[in-house]
Amino acid sequence: MRIQNLYYKLGGKKGGFLQTKWSGYIQKKTVKRNRKLLQDKGICALDAMSAACKEAGVSFGMEFGTLLGAYRNQGFIPYDDDMDLTMWAEDCSRDFENVLLKYGFYKKRAFYLVTVDSNGKRTRKL
Repeated sequence: MRIQNLYYKLGGKKGGFLQTKWSGYIQKKTVKRNRKLLQDKGICALDAMSAACKEAGVSFGMEFGTLLGAYRNQGFIPYDDDMDLTMWAEDCSRDFENVLLKYGFYKKRAFYLVTVDSNGKRTRKL
């Protein structure tokens, strides 16, 4: 029997006690898994990003918890579960994306940069 079916047979409903407890349990497991993944593979990912940026001739920097961890902990903050990296929008080009793909990164979603010139014309750039 699937867990979801068992949950509903026990009287579980959206927003109910069981659903709230189950969601909290799953969320904690996910955060813990992501934290472990960052601690295990984060330095390799930073090395790959550094190599890709050198090849493409662009620069990047660290921000927020990633920068704090590098400075204070000489690694990652023990309770951090992500990396905060920054770079100039002009450096984000299709050529740079291709270099990142070559280094093992993949594109999960895209963002658009919207600029407004002095005449009020809006331009969207992927």
